[in-house]
Amino acid sequence: MDTWLNAGFTREMDMNNSNGHDLLKVKNLSKHYPLHTGVFKKSEIYILAVDDVTFTLARGETFGLVGESGCGKSTLGRLIAGLEPPTAGEVLLEGENIFVAQRSGKKLELARNTQIIFQDPYASLNPRQTVGSIIGEGLEIHRVGTPADRKEKIIGLMKSVGLHEEHFNRYPHEFSGGQRQRIGIARALALEPKLIICDEPLSSLDVSIQAQVINLLLEIQEQYSLTYLFISHDLNVVRHMCDRIAVMYVGKLVEMGTKTEVYESPAHPYTKALLASVPRLEPGSFQRGKALKGDVPNPASPPSGCYFHPRCKHSMPICREEMPELALLDGNHYVRCWLYV
Repeated sequence: MDTWLNAGFTREMDMNNSNGHDLLKVKNLSKHYPLHTGVFKKSEIYILAVDDVTFTLARGETFGLVGESGCGKSTLGRLIAGLEPPTAGEVLLEGENIFVAQRSGKKLELARNTQIIFQDPYASLNPRQTVGSIIGEGLEIHRVGTPADRKEKIIGLMKSVGLHEEHFNRYPHEFSGGQRQRIGIARALALEPKLIICDEPLSSLDVSIQAQVINLLLEIQEQYSLTYLFISHDLNVVRHMCDRIAVMYVGKLVEMGTKTEVYESPAHPYTKALLASVPRLEPGSFQRGKALKGDVPNPASPPSGCYFHPRCKHSMPICREEMPELALLDGNHYVRCWLYV
């Protein structure tokens, strides 16, 4: 298991902590789901959905999380939101362990500080509720203001995300996908959270609508001083939206750095393969290398050593025997690969 911070990591994070800008710290966070098999449903096999993940998130930052389907991105987001208990590790929001706080009766307070924009705008809205009641549900649960105050705030939120006041009493089925996602965004903003987890908020939208939602997310981030954890498959969107980026593979972070470091100087073979798969439309452009072959390993029985070695053209004997640590390359750039250890 990785330590919270290796020597180089400690120096970097201590420097960051000195200015007090860190909003979130994720420390050795893991989530292992048991597979119940046999007559007595005993669990001897576990799915390693999130495996020993560590990073920090500064106030006002947009931190991107990318990787293939099934690598654990959404599970990590749900853990940070406190929607699932961890197998191990901590999530510190402004220095407070959210899992300890939940057990001590602070669950509602934590819910106010961390909200999620869900992937599917069709499934994430209650079809029996009006737009006004969907956006205002959190305000009512937390008893924010009077009914009149809540309605005024809901209407203000609707206008800030491009909806109109006459939409207040309409139902989700009366709206397009882009409009539904705007409703979800307004709902996430209602309690004035400090952190919003964007769990692939564009994946089910048309390309033209995606651009509108991206611009909206950027506008409201500036307007409300928001911090984003942005989960996505679209590497071009992540590059446009994010300040720092982490690449995830079978529950582990394999590379992390600023968007310039990750996109201009990728280090891990998996990151290079992901970037090579991005379509390039500019005249004269070409792929950086061959696209990655093979499938993501089964997280219930991952390979020994480095999980990526069966798909890696640089695989060495040590790669099949031992998992490398997340090591500092330079600046804020970290990589988990024996080529750099």
